[in-house]
Amino acid sequence: MVVMLVILPMICLITSIFYGIRNGFDFWYILIVAIMFTPTLFIFYDSSAWVYIIGYAIVALIGVLIGLPFRNR
Repeated sequence: MVVMLVILPMICLITSIFYGIRNGFDFWYILIVAIMFTPTLFIFYDSSAWVYIIGYAIVALIGVLIGLPFRNR
């Protein structure tokens, strides 16, 4: 549970920050993060974990938005 609630969102946030610094805001990146989490829902978790798809997309959005101000530096 700690992995899904703490470690994976932190990895997603850190990679999203680096993506935001390097590429700026990109809606497709956020969508791809959500789509790539979907198969793990059926493989590792049960159907009640579908809410985490939205959660990881929000974490990716926050990470990209944090990285945006550092893009021009």
